Amino acid sequence: MKLPRFCSASVMFAQAQTDGFHAIIRKKVASLVRRLRESDNSILKAIASDPKAPVLRHLVRTMIPQGMSPKYMTH
Repeated sequence: MKLPRFCSASVMFAQAQTDGFHAIIRKKVASLVRRLRESDNSILKAIASDPKAPVLRHLVRTMIPQGMSPKYMTH
């Protein structure tokens, strides 16, 4: 890839048609939440099934773009 010396990382990701940082984080968090919900561990299932659990709220906020929070996520 012959790019200019001071090229933007965002441009490089776009030209290579790869996921950027935020897309990768969203996918990783979605995978983690799915694994929590499918876990055989009762403690993890309890956390994943309670929409008011602070850990789950943080993970869901990470997956949803700003300004598009579900109603139960508002304070």
